[in-house]
Amino acid sequence: MSLRYKDIDIINGRIILEKTKNGNPRIVPFLGNAREAILQILKPHAKPLDLLFPSPTHLQKPYDVETAWQASIKRAKIEDCRFHDLRHTTASILAAAGWSLFEIGMLLGHESTQTTKRYTHLTFKHTETMVENLDLEIFGDEYNE
Repeated sequence: MSLRYKDIDIINGRIILEKTKNGNPRIVPFLGNAREAILQILKPHAKPLDLLFPSPTHLQKPYDVETAWQASIKRAKIEDCRFHDLRHTTASILAAAGWSLFEIGMLLGHESTQTTKRYTHLTFKHTETMVENLDLEIFGDEYNE
C-alpha cells in the first residue's frame, strides 16, 4: 500500500520495490487486469513521491486496507481469512498450474524454496489428478480398453 508513483514503470510493465521485507529490492511484473485497474486511477498531475493509494483523510499516509478487507470477508461470510492469505492462495494456484517452487518463490520474493513450500497448499483434487496423470504415463490406456 506504500507504492509511490516513482515505483511504477508503466511503459515496461513493472513495479519496482526498493524496500522489501528481506531488505532486497525487487521488480514485480505489472501486467493484465492489475495494470489496467491501476491505469484507471492514476492522477495525471501526481508527483513521483505521491502515494498511489493514499489515505482519504491524510494524503501522506497509505490507505488502510484492513477495514475494507474485514468488511469484505464478513459480507462474503468467510471466516478466519487474513489479507496475507492471498499470498498463500497465489502460491497454491501457481503450484497447481505447474509452476515450480523456485519460480513461485521468485514472484513472491522468497529467498528459499522452503519458504515457498510453506505457502503452497495443493488440494486433494490436484494430487488426485497428478496420480491419474502418472498412471496414464506409466500404463497408458491399457486398463480402459
